[in-house]
Amino acid sequence: MEKYDELTESVLQCLRDSGYSESSVQEHKYTYASFRKHLLGQRSDFSMASAIEWLEKRRASWQRGTYRRHRAALYRLGEFQRRGGIGRIDICGDNYYAYHDSGDSYTQLQADYKFIAEWIYSEFSKTLAHSVAREQYRGVCKFLLFLESIGCNELRSLSINHIFSFILSLNQKKSKHISGIRKLLSCLFDEKFIPRCYLSITFYECKADVGRFRLPDSDIGNVLHPSKVLESKADEFFSELNNRGYSKASLCRFEKSTNDFFKFLETNQLAYSHEQSDLRINELRRICNDAEIQCLRQFVDYLQTGTGKSVRKYRNKPILLDGLPDWSRQIVLDFLELREREGCAEGTINSCRSASVRFFSFLNGRQIGSPSEITPSIIKEFHNTDAHTTPKGRSTYMGIARKLLRFMEQKKLVQPNLWHALQGSYAPSHGIVSVLTPEMLSAIYAFRNKAAAPFELRDIAIVMIGLRMGLRMSDIVKLKITDFDLSNSKLSFIQAKTRKANTLPVPAEVGNSVYRYVSEGRPQSGHLGDAYIFISHKAPFRPISIGICKKALDRVLAASGINLPSGHGFHITRRTFATQLLTSGNGVDRIVESLGHTGRESVDKYLSHDAGGMRLCPLPFSIGGAVCDLFT
Repeated sequence: MEKYDELTESVLQCLRDSGYSESSVQEHKYTYASFRKHLLGQRSDFSMASAIEWLEKRRASWQRGTYRRHRAALYRLGEFQRRGGIGRIDICGDNYYAYHDSGDSYTQLQADYKFIAEWIYSEFSKTLAHSVAREQYRGVCKFLLFLESIGCNELRSLSINHIFSFILSLNQKKSKHISGIRKLLSCLFDEKFIPRCYLSITFYECKADVGRFRLPDSDIGNVLHPSKVLESKADEFFSELNNRGYSKASLCRFEKSTNDFFKFLETNQLAYSHEQSDLRINELRRICNDAEIQCLRQFVDYLQTGTGKSVRKYRNKPILLDGLPDWSRQIVLDFLELREREGCAEGTINSCRSASVRFFSFLNGRQIGSPSEITPSIIKEFHNTDAHTTPKGRSTYMGIARKLLRFMEQKKLVQPNLWHALQGSYAPSHGIVSVLTPEMLSAIYAFRNKAAAPFELRDIAIVMIGLRMGLRMSDIVKLKITDFDLSNSKLSFIQAKTRKANTLPVPAEVGNSVYRYVSEGRPQSGHLGDAYIFISHKAPFRPISIGICKKALDRVLAASGINLPSGHGFHITRRTFATQLLTSGNGVDRIVESLGHTGRESVDKYLSHDAGGMRLCPLPFSIGGAVCDLFT
């Protein structure tokens, strides 16, 4: 008994040194005294076997908490005798009954997983309270035991499907257990055992996750951890977005979209390819997730180009060109390539694509399977069933279809002169030119005097350029900082429509508005907008579209409660500018030069607004024999 008493005193002192409360020390002391009486009665020395026997005989008469306290105290006594120190009570080696809960997962683990369980508990204990660390450790043990049961005997072969299967097998998801598993996954990622996307698994909506990611069995691959090779590219992509000034919320959307794409690859064990990204996008269309499609398209574009300088707009709807049969799709692509080589603008290319797709979709609906089957009667039917409601719209599309047929004729794909079956022109029409009223002009200048916010400064600078210099929207959005020579009050640029170089004087009102916007309102842009005057005020700070010009004019007038007449857009500022030049006595040549037109006849339509000039050349006519003057 002397050795037993020395052993128990050493354990009690170790408990005090380790910071255990005095009440806990006294509980251990009571257990050791009770067990000492048992040893004296049995005339035997201390051993864990005798301790287990004593515990089991009294287990039925004790409450569960009393039994656990006695068991923990005796286990610590055995641990101190064997190791010279007190370990945690959860790991009891081969001692089944001395374990915290009989039948715990730890006792059933293989040796490698036991080592991992002990290591992860030691990591938890460094930062967590004992009770919390113990609960999280239990979750880890259950997870490891489940992996053993399904044949995953090493963590390097852990897949996302193993994790999904484990979560689906749980009857009750305890938050502390899940926290422990999350920390285990984090440690495994740090050791490069698993991909990063495993850390974003949603434990509480696992069934929904599996449904979002899982493909039919026939499409499943056999690649382990396919997303690992993309993680560095994803980091570069996020860094590029951050440099371009994307907000925190936008970055979170991109990160979620990318992680979901990685989980899609992991769930189906598919190596990345452009075809797999299209497969994922098609799945997203099925669940109508347009925002995720847009983010994923941008990431895939980055993987293909390796640059973040693209200003491509990502459409959420399917591209109709991709739905054409192979023979017709290739003809359209070749035709568009020719138009690009000819120097056509982006808008012209888009119109050619739209008209060509419409033409071949019509042929596909008539069961035409090759160019040789196209006949004049089919061409006439296409013309007669065109859905355009205006002669101009129909003529534009028919003109493109004529060019397409001539292209096919040159390639010897169709019989000659088929393009003659489509009309090539329409009767011209002339409308009355509308200009801004004096009330609208007063509203614009009133807005200019009080503009202060960045958007307001941009809006009024755009409107003033259109009103006082007559520039088209397509030219305004492409103006660059180097185009302005404010010291000499000049603006030099290439007109987008005519490709002509033009140099115009810059009125002081315009120069001041542009200077205020650049110095006070224009955001610090990324590389996409460095050279342009007008850029978007949200990342990625790309050049604005022409639609912003119309919105700017609407906002400026709306500040005074005025709306543009129905059917009129930003071009009304150009008409107002031309009319003001004409009524101010400027010559036709001066007006043509300022507008950048190629002929004098374009000025004629503004004559109706020059009442003073028209009074100088009235034509008399008589009514009932009396001569009348229209301007009297």
